[in-house]
Amino acid sequence: MSKTIVGSLCWVFERDRVLMIKRRKYPYQGYWAALGGKIEAGESPCECAIREVREESGLIIERPDLRGAVSVQDKATSHHWMLFVYMANNPQGTLEKTTEGDVAWIPMPTPANLPIAKTDQVYLDEAVKSDSGIFLANIVYDESALFDVVVTRVPNTQAMKQIVAQHGWPGEKLVGAMGAQAAWLLVQHVDHDREFQ
Repeated sequence: MSKTIVGSLCWVFERDRVLMIKRRKYPYQGYWAALGGKIEAGESPCECAIREVREESGLIIERPDLRGAVSVQDKATSHHWMLFVYMANNPQGTLEKTTEGDVAWIPMPTPANLPIAKTDQVYLDEAVKSDSGIFLANIVYDESALFDVVVTRVPNTQAMKQIVAQHGWPGEKLVGAMGAQAAWLLVQHVDHDREFQ
């Protein structure tokens, strides 16, 4: 039986470096990835990104920028992740050790021999593009391969309208209470389109 999990990831940049974590857990154990995790009850996707960066690195970020929304299906576990991908610059504080994995500043562009989780490489490539709007991605994978990757880049309002048109309003029955709250928060920030909001 499949399980839907809602979470947030955040790419944190300082000068020409990106903050990454070498994972100690499945999926992608031993690979470098974005900081992030599951959204907790009563928490917005943005608040989740801020909390996860603090918990996994000791660094403080403010007002991360939403760069993408991703649907990820893990063939190995039948889990379905709904992820919000954020980007932040110039964090405050000092890197701290964490039980989640080794955290380090990695030069950009990332070294070719750095083992990066395949899904995270897609998120990073799309997040750093300077185009306006957010990216939408649908990814099907297991740890050994990406089976299908479809990425669309659209302005924020158009992105949310596309989600609603294809799937209907993402209410609690479809994505759970936290996912529905996340969708509502996204609509509140879609390019100041008062009619759609």
